[in-house]
Amino acid sequence: VGGIAAKPYVMLMYYSKYEYDQIVAASLAKRHIGYDIKIKRFDLRGCKIVEDRMCSYPETHSAWHFFMIVPPADSVDGPYEPNIIKISHPNKEGLTPVLEAVRRVVEKYPTRPKNIAPNPSRGGGFNQVSLH
Repeated sequence: VGGIAAKPYVMLMYYSKYEYDQIVAASLAKRHIGYDIKIKRFDLRGCKIVEDRMCSYPETHSAWHFFMIVPPADSVDGPYEPNIIKISHPNKEGLTPVLEAVRRVVEKYPTRPKNIAPNPSRGGGFNQVSLH
């Protein structure tokens, strides 16, 4: 959430920690990494958090904890409605760092500006970032 690779109100999701590390290292060194990385980008402004939920997965033996990030009712993601984001972990303590970061953003940005044009690259769309 925020940080070196994103605006302070944006949460980025990468396919792997390796890809995230490559982006951060390239940003710090002010260089390109030479290949494309797909990044899932979410604008957290105006979102609501639903906490303390649990679910079970067929391949696990115990319930997982999760929280949801619900986008504003009037938000758009290009021609689509943005999806609810669900983030889970096998234990509640594993969610704490992400939940606290999301909570800080949601408290700091309680509304989303109305003058943002619909754009598939924000909300919940995939961005393919070319870093040559």
